[in-house]
Amino acid sequence: VGVSVVNALSKRLEVFIRRDGYTWSMSFADGERVEKLKKLKPLDSKESGTTVKFWPWSGLPLRGARGAGGEAIQLDRPTRAATGP
Repeated sequence: VGVSVVNALSKRLEVFIRRDGYTWSMSFADGERVEKLKKLKPLDSKESGTTVKFWPWSGLPLRGARGAGGEAIQLDRPTRAATGP
């Protein structure tokens, strides 16, 4: 399921992106953007990746999901640096 579907089914969704030497964030509520993309803080390393944190509407059938029922659920996905040929 893509982030647009998760956003549509969430009370709130926060995205944190680590790239280009900074952490960036953007937030949504009830499927609408509530905070524009903003630069937060510089990174100490060449770390990259994305973290999505969302609060699903209570009552959604989220089998096996930790935090289901109105609590926040966080998904982390590190990004690997591209290597040469």
